[in-house]
Amino acid sequence: MFVKINDIEMYYEKRGTGTPVVMLHGNREDHTIFLPLARKLEAYYTLYLVDARNHGKTTKTGVYDYQQMTRDIHAFIMQLKLSKPVVFGFSDGGIVGLMLASRHPNLLSKLIVAGANLHPGGLDKKVLKTYKEQYKANLDPYVGMMLKQPRIRACALRCIPVPTLVIAGEHDVVKQTHTLKIHRLIRDSQCLIMPDRHHDDYVVNSDELAPVISNFLE
Repeated sequence: MFVKINDIEMYYEKRGTGTPVVMLHGNREDHTIFLPLARKLEAYYTLYLVDARNHGKTTKTGVYDYQQMTRDIHAFIMQLKLSKPVVFGFSDGGIVGLMLASRHPNLLSKLIVAGANLHPGGLDKKVLKTYKEQYKANLDPYVGMMLKQPRIRACALRCIPVPTLVIAGEHDVVKQTHTLKIHRLIRDSQCLIMPDRHHDDYVVNSDELAPVISNFLE
């Protein structure tokens, strides 16, 4: 399905029944990364699997910006009249989730962020070096966004009032100390480091993640 949001046509899939959960994917991905997870959750929740701007079937624009992506998701929630949804954001989607919850403290009921960072320095040094080399070679705007953004301040996280689950893999591209910092700054938060997992394998292979989400949302 498509919905007109700001200057784009945003694609999303709606699945299941129950509490609304908006699912936000990462950089250069689309909603399909969540399909295995959705099959495990759709019996309990109404899932909204969204393609962000410049991703999947959603309109391609010249704007690569987490703030604009956050405005898009806020508009999406308002347009569909979702009442107190949960947001589950992975990677870039987690960044958007953090920004959304801090700017609109009464919008969500709960927040789950996985593999998110507050600024580029939160990424592993080797990963950051690789991104810089990639960007120098081809000026890829998706990579450029990750090198320049986000810039989320500590005070913004302190403004998040909703129960929050912060997740990362033990061997994530985000530094573990950075993930723990996000957890400490959000006053009503829990933190889970997935043992022996990397950035996205626990999302793609969702057997472990589905019960984690269900238990948190109970």
